[in-house]
Amino acid sequence: MSEVSGTGRKPWNQKCTGRARDGSIRGPQFRHGATMHGPKPRSHAIKLQKKVRRLGLKSELSARTTEGKLIVFKNFDIDTHKTNHIASCVSQMDVVHVRARRHILKFL
Repeated sequence: MSEVSGTGRKPWNQKCTGRARDGSIRGPQFRHGATMHGPKPRSHAIKLQKKVRRLGLKSELSARTTEGKLIVFKNFDIDTHKTNHIASCVSQMDVVHVRARRHILKFL
């Protein structure tokens, strides 16, 4: 489907009308005509390499671990998936904050 509506026919004679000359009614000065330099829908996504993504995840997890903001569970069985229930379960647990060394996340 076309972005503009209208025909390619000359709308009126070139001379003897008193109007400005026009070749088509698809121009931007006409209603339902073209849009000059308008936005085009496109994706602005950036594709990162797998190694770069893994490095970013590794550095973020390392940073969270050194800050003591990372909790790792081996087995976390819960009755429901609701946030309030999970928050109460985590608050009841005895969470030990361990300052990790760099080589722990070496083989992520």
